[in-house]
Amino acid sequence: MARVIALPRRLDTAACTELHAVLIAHRHAPIDLDGTATDHIGAVGAQLLLAAFRSWSDPGTFRITDLQQSALLCLAELGITPEQIGAARAEVTR
Repeated sequence: MARVIALPRRLDTAACTELHAVLIAHRHAPIDLDGTATDHIGAVGAQLLLAAFRSWSDPGTFRITDLQQSALLCLAELGITPEQIGAARAEVTR
């Protein structure tokens, strides 16, 4: 069973240090990042999620769930699709 970890409301540079430590502690174990409260993803946050998704060992063991439209829009503005970070495909409304 995957461990569920809540993403912060703002995944910006300040929040990345703590999230990085959590990801390292759970590296390669099944993990679900809950994006229910996340309304902003900055460039550094997006880079961290991209790197984490790409470095997880087994397909399907790193997922991001329930990202808010505002967070999806932040990713879209950076040219990143939800699938590239392990999130379910979602329609981005502007």
